[in-house]
Order: sequence, then C-alpha cells, then structure tokens
Amino acid sequence: MMLVANELGLVVTLTCRDAPEQYAITKGGVPCGYVRVRWGGMSVSYPEAGDEDLFRGSVDGFGGFTDHEREAKLLLALGLIAARILKP
Repeated sequence: MMLVANELGLVVTLTCRDAPEQYAITKGGVPCGYVRVRWGGMSVSYPEAGDEDLFRGSVDGFGGFTDHEREAKLLLALGLIAARILKP
C-alpha cells in the first residue's frame, strides 16, 4: 500500500490506532483525504470539497480494520482519493 501511495505522491498517516482507526492522506503537505473505520463501517472523505464522502461501506472489524483487510481497504481508499484529485 505504501508503494502505491508513494507512486501517487500521497502520504498516509495513521492518526488513531484505536477505535476509531483513522488515517489522514496528504499530497505535498496538503490534506486530500481522510479514512475512518468504526462501528463495522469505513468512510473515505475528500476535504477539498467540504468533506465530500467518496465511500461508505462495511468492514469485518468493529473499531478498525482486521489484519487481513487493512491493505486492500486502504488501497481502495487511495484509488478513490486519487481519482477525486484528478476530477475537475
């Protein structure tokens, strides 16, 4: 996941490990995405458009990702954020 983030010029920072598990996504030091996992759900938002929701879906974990899903779900989030950055 970090290799993909680097290729996209994105930095993924874990901001909270406990419930809710949260990640801030930046590009060039500017916030461009936020991932939150809690209550068995995951949300991906885009701050440049008034915290526009890019995704809401379920996860196997309750307060965070399970170990087996973290990589895939974060790759999904990075793809959504990168696509939104490119959208006019």
